[in-house]
Amino acid sequence: MGISSPLMAVPAIALGTQEVSLLELTSAYAPFANGGNGVIANVITRIETSAGKVLYDAVPAGPGQVVAPTVVGEMNDMLSTALDIGTGKHAHLEGWQIGGKTGTSQKARDALFVGYTSRMVAGIWLGNDDDTGTTLAGGSVPTQIWSDFMAKAHEGLPPQNLPDATSAAIPADQLQGGDAISGLVTGDQQASDFIDSTEPSPAAPPPEKRSPQSIGDILTHMFGG
Repeated sequence: MGISSPLMAVPAIALGTQEVSLLELTSAYAPFANGGNGVIANVITRIETSAGKVLYDAVPAGPGQVVAPTVVGEMNDMLSTALDIGTGKHAHLEGWQIGGKTGTSQKARDALFVGYTSRMVAGIWLGNDDDTGTTLAGGSVPTQIWSDFMAKAHEGLPPQNLPDATSAAIPADQLQGGDAISGLVTGDQQASDFIDSTEPSPAAPPPEKRSPQSIGDILTHMFGG
């Protein structure tokens, strides 16, 4: 999925007990947004002189297909439902089908939300420089920041659904993914990453609302129980 940080193979890893950077975490969600292709994110995408001469221009790249389209569809169904009825229900983007996941570490030292559309993936993290606790949760301020940012980033774009189990993966050479930006704000440190995952495609019908039962069905199918 694009995570290169060393991870210990322990059972609790599924709960998020291993640490990765926000950039890695955000880029790992890109395959869900674009139909299954991995993305190698870039912090710096272009460097120019004051006269406009280009000194560096990043080339979008990735490892190709890393997730099967059927699994992408199942994950998008589950992660969309998590925003309909779960901890990410305060994240919203008018007209767009979105998916994502909140995260809150012990003593609320970290509050984060990674969410995506078929056009863009964005990750928001809030916390203190000295690793002390906050009064935040992943489903509170991070989802509000995400919603405000994504509303601006999607202005003028036709709404569309996330890839489903029948969608073909977007060829790697057509991806706009790989561009990412990190930023810090004074006070409680804040950071955000976004990845432009695909070119817009024609608008799709409104997404079908899923029942909570569908999550259990998906987990049973994916993990055998």
